[in-house]
Amino acid sequence: MKGWKQVTLGIVLMWPGFVAAESASERVKRGDIVVQTANVAGSSTPKVIASAIVDAPMEKVWAVISNCSDYPKNMVRVADAQELSRNGNKVRCKVTIDMPAPLSDLSATTDAVHTVGKKRCERKWTLVEGDYKHNEGSWKLERLGEDGQKTLVVYEVFAEPNIAIPQALQKLAQEKSVPDLFKKLREVTANTAQ
Repeated sequence: MKGWKQVTLGIVLMWPGFVAAESASERVKRGDIVVQTANVAGSSTPKVIASAIVDAPMEKVWAVISNCSDYPKNMVRVADAQELSRNGNKVRCKVTIDMPAPLSDLSATTDAVHTVGKKRCERKWTLVEGDYKHNEGSWKLERLGEDGQKTLVVYEVFAEPNIAIPQALQKLAQEKSVPDLFKKLREVTANTAQ
């Protein structure tokens, strides 16, 4: 039996997903913005998962993430945003994304649930209506370090518009827009008072 355990451990350590996950974690610890994709059954549009560490307390980051009305000034490619309602931890927002020409901007009304804890916060949304077949995702924040002056931020989104988006633009969004979103989040949280 001991030999089988060693073989199994060796297979797990050589498994590509295991190595990639470990590598992504190390890159995040180094300060990189890591963007990955996952296939979604029945869709040619992938789910995007991005993570990075922001040098700001979780409360500062949460103040930006939880306030959709300020997304045009605090996020990239947001042309307009309105908080339509807030009832306890449930928030309805309408957000319009600025798309490159010749594409039309895309709007979505979403319902989000905000979960706030001492060490973790989450904003998880689902599509109500808009220019998408699917638009769902989350922002997950986790307080880091004993002094809590850093925050691990994980952004997940599966947004499939009603219009066809060329693969080149999808790739651009993954490689440029998502990292730019994190850079803007870092900039905004560095320049705001708590």
